[in-house]
Amino acid sequence: VQLCLEYLSGSVSGLELEAGRTPDQKCLLPVKQGQAGSLHLFDLGYFKQDHLAMLRQQGAFYVTRYQSQTAIYSDQTGEPIDVLTWLRATRTQDTEMNVTLGARIHTPLRFIVHRLPRKVAAARRRKAKRKALNDGKTCSAAYLALQGWNLYLTNLPTEWTSQDIQNLYKLRWQIELIFRTWKSQLRLAHFGQWRI
Repeated sequence: VQLCLEYLSGSVSGLELEAGRTPDQKCLLPVKQGQAGSLHLFDLGYFKQDHLAMLRQQGAFYVTRYQSQTAIYSDQTGEPIDVLTWLRATRTQDTEMNVTLGARIHTPLRFIVHRLPRKVAAARRRKAKRKALNDGKTCSAAYLALQGWNLYLTNLPTEWTSQDIQNLYKLRWQIELIFRTWKSQLRLAHFGQWRI
């Protein structure tokens, strides 16, 4: 179930059903919902550079988490940025820089960074290791190190501060609450196999 929630009114603005094995990245619902001046919040499952570029072309704004395998470049020099090296050199809790996303698309964005408390970072690393173990994989040292920060990409103008961006992204949790309600009360997770 692909769902778009209009946060200001609390209403569903888009709903699509698709095959359960289809990756969220293929979902075009965020792009279809894009309008000039609209603001979109989505998690890493929907992170796709082409879709971010399309939203920007539509005059829409977005806040998303940074996908650690994605190349970002200095907007001044065009040189690739080693994110982990840059983060380790950063001493402040909150910082940002202007970057260009992707070797092919070159989307100009703000890269917003928030350093997490040690206990929170340690808990995230444990969770990442557990998930990888369940999937029969292992986490790279670099991926585990990145769990020490919240990393956001946005095309919102600088009037929106780093704290504003972090507060905005927290709103996204409301859509998770909807799915939790559906799973518990409607028992969506127990339907078994069915087709439409």
